[in-house]
Amino acid sequence: MMENSKPQESNQLMKLISNIPCYYTLDNINAIDVSNEFALEDTASGLLLQFEWKESEYNWREREKCIIELRGLIRGTAYKLHPTILANCIKISKEAIAKTCLSLRSTLSSNDCQLC
Repeated sequence: MMENSKPQESNQLMKLISNIPCYYTLDNINAIDVSNEFALEDTASGLLLQFEWKESEYNWREREKCIIELRGLIRGTAYKLHPTILANCIKISKEAIAKTCLSLRSTLSSNDCQLC
């Protein structure tokens, strides 16, 4: 009887979580597929441009979009087709990821903490 209630409890939990503003589950993140390794590198380097300056009232939303896009890259096929390059892109992004995790903007840091 306990096993039957677990899926129902899980559905109720997901329903509750989905009502939290700015909470993005994997279902809410679109997978980004890249055609080749150069496209992956270009996309990743473009994301880093938003992290060159100090976080401000004007750039935190763009940073959040970049983190969501990075989550999309991880969710896409890049990890299968170009695992070494994706790992290198994440390694290069580690400073930006750390900055975002420590952000006072709760939606920004929340998305960063949900990176994987």
